[in-house]
Amino acid sequence: MGKKKDKPIDVNNMTPDEKLKFEVAEEIGSVIVESRRLEDNLARKERYHCYSMDAVDFEGSGYAGKDTPESLLEQTADKRHIKGLLE
Repeated sequence: MGKKKDKPIDVNNMTPDEKLKFEVAEEIGSVIVESRRLEDNLARKERYHCYSMDAVDFEGSGYAGKDTPESLLEQTADKRHIKGLLE
């Protein structure tokens, strides 16, 4: 007869209590705990430093351009006026 194969474990269909029943070596357990801690810290850091563009006031020199619609309109009018004078 052939070798007996172990069935793969489907962790997604397990309850939280069933997931806790896995036993691992102490070293592996500490690596898993440290990995989860680092992952949680990174998630908190990303949430804290999240900057939503919806919350921006869109005021100040960081968001302002040199030209406003009014200044562009004035420049166009001035150019037309100068062109009319030179013709």
